[in-house]
Amino acid sequence: MGSACWRRSQQIVQRIGFAFVTWVSVLLLTFGLGAVAKAAVITAAVDTFVHSYYPNNNYGSQPHLQVKNSTSTSPTYFRKTYIRFEPNWSGLGFTPGQAASASLLLNFVESGAGVLNSPYDASPFSFSVYGVKDDSTAGTGGGQMPSWAESTSPNYITWNNAGANDTATGNGVTAGEVYGGLALGTFTLTGKGIGSLTFSSSSLVDFIRSDTDGKITFIIVRDTQEPHWINGTYVHAIASREHTTTDGPRLELTAVPEPASGCLLLGLAGCGVVALCRRTMWQRAWR
Repeated sequence: MGSACWRRSQQIVQRIGFAFVTWVSVLLLTFGLGAVAKAAVITAAVDTFVHSYYPNNNYGSQPHLQVKNSTSTSPTYFRKTYIRFEPNWSGLGFTPGQAASASLLLNFVESGAGVLNSPYDASPFSFSVYGVKDDSTAGTGGGQMPSWAESTSPNYITWNNAGANDTATGNGVTAGEVYGGLALGTFTLTGKGIGSLTFSSSSLVDFIRSDTDGKITFIIVRDTQEPHWINGTYVHAIASREHTTTDGPRLELTAVPEPASGCLLLGLAGCGVVALCRRTMWQRAWR
């Protein structure tokens, strides 16, 4: 009877050990195969706009990032916005290539510049977002990319020197200097469009994944041309990082890190032990 109790005790211990090893193996495999997604919101490092009528002026300290396109040809009063983010990838815990989703968060505010006459006060305005390539050094203006500055000489940007800027148009860029040679996507506002806006696209994610230097620059232009009024065509405005009451541009990222290879190997090894134990127990049961 004593030996039977001993064997029974051994079987209970074996089953507890078998269950524990199985649980740990499944846990390790789950962690190794399904890494937890990480999210981050990054604020703009530098932002400004450039102005065709004042082609050598710098606007890095302004609370607004202005965007304007109109039918006027001589003189022109175009504006384009430049925004750069500088993510600390090691601090975020993932790499650019692991980005799974991305959104550019903007707050449109009253510019106080120009007017919106009917029917444009209730009409849609279309905008395009471009991503400047990491190796961009040119544009019809001559460059200043990627380490352009808001207001510090000699790298502050103006209409004349802003990288990837087509100085002849109110919404043009140099195709060879922007990611994919095309816009990352478009968005539409009605009238002044005051309020928050979230821009996202698959091309935006691809652009983030292409980052090699920790400097991500966007250009925002208005494609819609409003006729030039006597009192001035309306200027759309985005709150800059210098705005005192409204959040400036932000970049929201979600990433899934690579599977943990160490956990994956341990989990597989545990599964192997479980399989071996099951085989041994089955063979003993039939002896």
